[in-house]
Amino acid sequence: MIDRYGLLNEQAVTRGRFLPHPTTYVLDKQGIVRWKFTEKDYKIRPTNEAILTELKKLP
Repeated sequence: MIDRYGLLNEQAVTRGRFLPHPTTYVLDKQGIVRWKFTEKDYKIRPTNEAILTELKKLP
């Protein structure tokens, strides 16, 4: 999945660890990705408000 979605943390690979960048997806009922938040700094995550805003946009 990490490779499929292009989330590999290259910096972690240099230390022998195959980790993804933290990512949050919002999918619709058909499974289509409607919003994605990826951040290289693992300490930065989307707020609940940001996720709720995107969820409210779904039909």
